[in-house]
Amino acid sequence: TFKRLMGQIVPVFGVDCASGDTFTDGSVKYTMTSINVPEPTQRVGRYIGPLPAGSSTKFEFENLLVGQAIPSGFIPAIEKGFKEAANSRALIGHPVENLRVVLTDGATHAVDSSELAFKLASIYAFRQCYTASRPVILELVILVELKVPTEFQGAVAGDINKRKGVIVGSDQEGDDSIITAHWPDKKANNETLLKLAGLFQRNLETFTNHKIGKDNKHTEEILAAGPVF
Repeated sequence: TFKRLMGQIVPVFGVDCASGDTFTDGSVKYTMTSINVPEPTQRVGRYIGPLPAGSSTKFEFENLLVGQAIPSGFIPAIEKGFKEAANSRALIGHPVENLRVVLTDGATHAVDSSELAFKLASIYAFRQCYTASRPVILELVILVELKVPTEFQGAVAGDINKRKGVIVGSDQEGDDSIITAHWPDKKANNETLLKLAGLFQRNLETFTNHKIGKDNKHTEEILAAGPVF
């Protein structure tokens, strides 16, 4: 047994009740006030946007906090959280690129704040922005180097252009011409290589960049194929 005092919170067993419920015998009348629930202990102000065209990096994090809204010791954890979220391969199994994150504001709690808490807050912030941004799939661009007899240079260059390739260089090596081109479509490249295989003495390809297509057909076709496991 225990002596119940006004305003006291006590444990009750065997009764259908929830924490904070008030029991009375009906003979007294009190005005009950709501419990003040503080704001979430982890808040991160955020700005996420694309990097400028031609940027030399794929991810950029900038801290623009003024004062000590968030202790400096937690800033690396925030950056790490955004990096991990960007590499979570959420859409088709590939990381998010060309991303700039700017930290503008936040708040801490004397007890609950930790590196892990801020890292998780950053991950959740990224997921919210990512979903709302309507992400698109970047189309693969490869650098192709073709060595062909000079007499076929015009025909090969025309075929490259017809298949949406962009010729970026041409050189001469003896009786042969060396054509370098950026090609946005791996399938189209393979078709051309098969078609002209008898003419090619050296075929080199290396990954160079991505680009966003003129429409979202590339994205829609890949997503229509189903989820990536």
